[in-house]
Amino acid sequence: MGNADIGRRSDQAVCGNQWRPVGIAAVLIEGKGMFLLSGEGLTKYSEDDRLGRFLSDSALEHEKSLTCQQWLMDSAAKRYATSSVYSDLLETSGCRILDVGGGLTTIQRVLSEKHDCTLVDVLAHDTEESVQTFFDAAPNLAVRKQDWLDVPSTGTFDVVIANDLFPNVDQRVEAFIEHFLPICGEIRLTLTVYNNFRYYQTRRVNGDEILYLLAWNGAMLRPVIERYAGRIEGFSADIFETKSDSIFPNGRHVIVTTIKGDQSR
Repeated sequence: MGNADIGRRSDQAVCGNQWRPVGIAAVLIEGKGMFLLSGEGLTKYSEDDRLGRFLSDSALEHEKSLTCQQWLMDSAAKRYATSSVYSDLLETSGCRILDVGGGLTTIQRVLSEKHDCTLVDVLAHDTEESVQTFFDAAPNLAVRKQDWLDVPSTGTFDVVIANDLFPNVDQRVEAFIEHFLPICGEIRLTLTVYNNFRYYQTRRVNGDEILYLLAWNGAMLRPVIERYAGRIEGFSADIFETKSDSIFPNGRHVIVTTIKGDQSR
């Protein structure tokens, strides 16, 4: 497992003219930097399923049993969401990428072969043996096994990605945006809301209290993201109140959002 300084390779090419900031992956799929994953979009995506083909063609044998890899292979909807933030980066090179909470999949290994890529993740899903086997096969991947809030805000990135993390796995979405906006070209997020009543029973790790936490709905998330409307191409406030059918079995809706950072060119 590597431990590297953020933005460590100053001689790395910074994406080059082949790549345009402002959420090109999302733009390629939906024509804008903010959109709701929909049944129609999933049908269109599934006609080609680029990420599914990529994973089938590129996965090393040990990667097939990784938890996040299996989640992707088992769900076309998850591949649709994930493709919307990673697809262009898998076909280009020379970017400085910070992948927060992305887990371990073929995607992270291939990104590290094409780009200057740092993964920040607590690595909770796989065994120590599986994690080490993955890192042995991905020597270029810089890894920080820590909370993203402990990542120093030094150096710069072309892209900061948080896929399937906010605002329910981690509710600190506004703090995340504020932490990384000054040092990146753009932040790519897949944001999950439940517009049906949903909550979680959990326990504090440093105490005995049982906690009941509401899952975020669109009305809770809207005022947070609306603050950055001027940085989001195709921003729509109405998207947070969607009544459309979910493409996921648990009823959630996912909003793919790209926020222009202070380092955008």
